[in-house]
Order: sequence, then structure tokens, then C-alpha cells
Amino acid sequence: MTIQATSAKEKSKPRLLFLSPSMKGPFILVLAAICIGLAPIGLRFSSMEPSATAFWRFTFALPLLFLAARIFKQHIGRPNLAVLLAGACLSLDICIWHLALVKTSVANATFIVNLGAIAVGLWAWLFLKQRPSLMWPLAALLAVTGAAVMAYSAPNARAGNLEGDSLALLASLSLSGYLLFASIGRRTKTGFQTVFWMTASGIVVAFIFTITMGEPIVPPHIREFGGAIFLAIFAQSLGQGLIVYGMGLTKPAIAGVILLIQPVVAGLLAWPLFNEALALTQIGGAALILIGVWLAGKSK
Repeated sequence: MTIQATSAKEKSKPRLLFLSPSMKGPFILVLAAICIGLAPIGLRFSSMEPSATAFWRFTFALPLLFLAARIFKQHIGRPNLAVLLAGACLSLDICIWHLALVKTSVANATFIVNLGAIAVGLWAWLFLKQRPSLMWPLAALLAVTGAAVMAYSAPNARAGNLEGDSLALLASLSLSGYLLFASIGRRTKTGFQTVFWMTASGIVVAFIFTITMGEPIVPPHIREFGGAIFLAIFAQSLGQGLIVYGMGLTKPAIAGVILLIQPVVAGLLAWPLFNEALALTQIGGAALILIGVWLAGKSK
């Protein structure tokens, strides 16, 4: 059982002429990781409750995607089960990770949830019969080591607690489920259809989660929507859209390693924006991640 590289509708789209076909998918995923790396910035500026922020992130993104469909003449069609499950897993990942941030250290939550990006390679091997390349274990080891160094050598890193770390682990499983189901859904749906219906199902899950947590859905002031709108544009519409498109061109195992570039982007942006300088060891960790991503991009 293999993942279709691209749909017939997408074969006629303009190609990235400066890239070889094998590098197109990894390049798109790097762009996706850069957009997703902006998510902590949006969260920092959001004054809403964590789960409510996730709900409005999905809610604001859906009309933006619908408008894009009209402008670029994209057919939305109907979803398949895998796409809906991908959206549900992504929504759970975001909501649970936000909750984990309250109960454990940022370092623990960030590192543990990123393990889900690596785990998707194992799920693809088990369920999609996609054996990772010989280069993948080394690439994954370097990237995970770099992510751990970046997280735990931060000046404000502290020990977490069992409940918070368990929530982060649950979020990481949701993340790997999202990447796996998105890959499966892309076999019969275009990238645009996948991200649209994934966002739609994410709204429902985030709404239920927010109500369950007892958080207010509507903030008292309209200006509090700013962070969620930022996330809807960059993290959801652009970031997840590029992830879904790139996943259709790249093996899940390789994609999972490439997406670990996110903490590097977040760390580099937090430096000038919030005066959170990276320690020398963190810069070394970022270098390990980039080496791992480069090796993953070269693996077949």
C-alpha cells in the first residue's frame, strides 16, 4: 500500500523548475515548517484561553480557505474519512499541547510533542508498508537530539510534572496520527481539498474540547482575536496547507524529520521579538536539527 505521489489535477500545475522532482516535496515541507514555526509567536500574543485560541484558529481559517478556493478555482468536493480523522487528530494535538504547556515546562511539552513527527515514520512502516531508508535512522536521531538540546538547554528550562508530560505525550500521538491520516487522505484528494476539510473537522473537535474544558468561546474584546487570526493565516492556512501538499510528495518518515525544523524557526524568531537569546548549546542543537533535515531530504 503506497501513497500516490500526486493527483492528476496537480500534474498540470506549475513546477518548481529550480528543484529536482525528489527535492520538491522536502522544499515545500521546509516552507511549511517555517510557517508553523510562527505558531508560538501567535500564541504568545493571544490573550484568549488555550483551547479557545485553537478553536478560533480553525474557525477563521475556513472562510480564508473557501475564499482561496473561489479565487484559484479549486474544487472543494467532499471529504473522505482519512481527511476528517487528520483534522480531528490535528485539533486534538493543538488543544492538548496548549493544555500541557500549563502543566509542564515549555521545554518538556515542546520536545515531547515533536516526537510525534518522528513516530509517523514508524506508523507508515507498520500500516502503509513504507520501509524507511537506511539514512532515516541517522537523520531522525540527529534531529531528535538537536530538538532535545534546544529544549533542555534553554535558560528558563525546568523540570515538568508527570501529568503535563503525559499530556504532551498524548499530543505527540495525535500529531503522528494527523500526519499519517493526512498522507492517506492525499491518495484520493488534492492538497487543497485535504486542508479545507481537515480544517472543517478541526473546528468541531476544538469546539467540543473548549466546552469540555469550561473555557469561554467568545472573548470580551474583539482585539483579543488578533492572535487567533494570525494563527489562522500563517499556521493553519499556509502552514498546514503546505504540509498537506508536501506530504503528497514525500514519504511520511522523511516528512516527520523535516518538520522538526519548527523549533529552530521559533527560537530564531523569539530572539529579536522577545529578547530570548539562544544559548550556545541551543545553537548547536539547531545545527544538529538542520543536519538531520538535510540528510532526510537526501534519503530516498
